Amino acid sequence: MDMERLRKLATDFRNAIERCDLKRLSTAFADFPHGSCGDTTLLLGRYMIDQGAGAFMYVKGERTENDRRPTHAWLEKDGVIVDITGDQFPEVTERVIVATASTWHDSF
Repeated sequence: MDMERLRKLATDFRNAIERCDLKRLSTAFADFPHGSCGDTTLLLGRYMIDQGAGAFMYVKGERTENDRRPTHAWLEKDGVIVDITGDQFPEVTERVIVATASTWHDSF
């Protein structure tokens, strides 16, 4: 799998969302990337298919943090993680994650 191409596709898609007037999008995008991982991941998955990168699996996880149970969603295919909303969490600094391993994603 061409990781460089996947990173470019994912970055282009995130940049396109950020260029939009978020008020004109679904309320799920009102505070992008915060709270929009599910809808974003579904759209990104369709975009990947349309761009010839193939079908990815939608992955949703949940973890326990004190009294909270945050959830997160991202794409995976053949051991590759593609995530363009992980930076909604304070411990993630990357806007776009394309990786073959992620202890952070494993925590969900």
